[in-house]
Amino acid sequence: MGSGFRFSEVLANSNFENSRRFAASKQYSANHLKGLLAELTNPQQQYKTIHIVGSVAKGSLSNYLARAVRDKYSSVGLYTSPHFYRLNERITVNGKEITDEEFEAHFSVIEPLLTEYHVSWFDCLTAIAFLYFAEKCEMAIIEAGLGGLKDSTNNLKPEFVVITPIELDHTGILGSTLEEIAQQKCGVIHPNSKVYTGTQHAEVIKVIEAEVKKKNAELHQVSIPVSSNYLIQNHAFAKEIVNHHFKILPRIEIKIQGRLEQVSDSPRILFDSAHNPASAQKLADYLLSVEACDWVIIINSMRERQLNEMLAPMKKKLAVN
Repeated sequence: MGSGFRFSEVLANSNFENSRRFAASKQYSANHLKGLLAELTNPQQQYKTIHIVGSVAKGSLSNYLARAVRDKYSSVGLYTSPHFYRLNERITVNGKEITDEEFEAHFSVIEPLLTEYHVSWFDCLTAIAFLYFAEKCEMAIIEAGLGGLKDSTNNLKPEFVVITPIELDHTGILGSTLEEIAQQKCGVIHPNSKVYTGTQHAEVIKVIEAEVKKKNAELHQVSIPVSSNYLIQNHAFAKEIVNHHFKILPRIEIKIQGRLEQVSDSPRILFDSAHNPASAQKLADYLLSVEACDWVIIINSMRERQLNEMLAPMKKKLAVN
């Protein structure tokens, strides 16, 4: 059957993450999971966490941070989305995926509570991750699924929050302007918390600064070197955060699944999960920086995505027709 078979079957009608009804759904709220987690004695508060929000770079930064903090903590969890091949990829400890048996065992704990708390597919998956990490981890890196304020993951009391670059994305849900989207992302900032961010649009940084001041939080703006390879930038961002917060110089690998991932040498084939205009721009910058060749670009996209806007940087940078 594979991992998550019964999980996906039971929650098929509440998988708003892949639903056309998601934007209009009243179930999009962090509060639905709050009650269920309280019933489980808040497992997400039994270990340290780092919360990652933003529009681009969340996945690679989360992976880098999870590897970096292993120099301080012996067991580090990582919760990311989406997965590429197996649902298990979303929940790992020290790079090792949750097993099918562990997945099923933790889902069995949550299943009796599903009807009472009206949780969504992503809510339930998040609860499984929180339960699993409570058993296994000293620290966990938690990547927000969508936005921040209303996201299922916004039930944490994190060691600190990282806000990656904010761009126009999920505009039908989070807002049509950078300021509106930034306000949603900043919903994960808690009173007296620490916040790390890198390069942001001027209107975005104003929203972040205002929210930090409102919550009496502490803002750290990290200087990131400019590079055509966005992984190098994200790698540097992670190292600076860990060095500043934990006073350690971490050892981090560069290769990340689905990010400039070379899956074949001859012919050279790259797999990249660019999913909005900003990330498509970064991909185009990288392709232009490597040795000259004729790129054949194949794009798979959901209907809601801004396909023309995503193709624009490819056309401009790479003369794609």
